[in-house]
Amino acid sequence: WEFLETGMFSRCGGTKRYRAATRLLFTSSTDLAKAAEEGHFLYPLYYRISTLLLRVPPLRERQGDIHYFAQKYLQQYADKMKKEIYSISPEVYHCVDAYSWPGNLWEIRSAMEYAVNMMKLNGKITMEELPERIQLEVAEKEEESLNLEAMEKRMIEKAIARYGSGTENKKKVAEVLGIGVATLYRKIKKYGL
Repeated sequence: WEFLETGMFSRCGGTKRYRAATRLLFTSSTDLAKAAEEGHFLYPLYYRISTLLLRVPPLRERQGDIHYFAQKYLQQYADKMKKEIYSISPEVYHCVDAYSWPGNLWEIRSAMEYAVNMMKLNGKITMEELPERIQLEVAEKEEESLNLEAMEKRMIEKAIARYGSGTENKKKVAEVLGIGVATLYRKIKKYGL
């Protein structure tokens, strides 16, 4: 505690006190404020270390970064194993984007190392080279996405994103979707778009 408040410390068994010119950086995947409220983390410690709070979003919320890290680690492990990657299937990137990556960078690194290890002599990385857990999760998500209402909602969202949400734009959206304008407005209200 004393070190956190004063920056002073003494060596184990020593009597001389030293001042440290350091900054401490704490990281946690847990919401420490919530943990402190629930009694799982000491309030005094939380308030001493929470001077400047930065939230770094998990990898699954940073879609642009996923491609970058996937490519980086694929190349890194290919170089390390002295293998040549000649092509990467677009399905692989679709799968990498759709997966939730609960293990963040460690998991993507591990998955790309696995893919390079499993790569055949032809130098192609396909869905077969990805870990089975990733393939299964993505397949389950895609199965869920076959729900007609979910598909309809996605199609309306895409059309609105493409043509705009103004009154005239919605006429074009309805025309492209092959439905009436009144029906479009009902569906927008239904899906909360």
